[in-house]
Amino acid sequence: MQLTVRGIPRDLEKLLCEEAALEGVSLNKVALRLMARAAGLETKRSASRVGASLEHLMGAWSTDESLEFDAATAVFSQVDESFWQ
Repeated sequence: MQLTVRGIPRDLEKLLCEEAALEGVSLNKVALRLMARAAGLETKRSASRVGASLEHLMGAWSTDESLEFDAATAVFSQVDESFWQ
């Protein structure tokens, strides 16, 4: 079946395009997956995949947010030599 959807708001269009680019899949595939999820028809395979419940968090940080996090947690990568003597 083929369906044409008209009047997609710009913010939704942007989100769909970003999601497709992030996942490296077609816009059509993203739209179908999101519609199936919204309708409660997500397949067993995708729903049962390990980590599937966290996919919405993947790639959610901007570059600036990632750099800020790395800077804030850099101290935890330093080894205190006094603990090893």
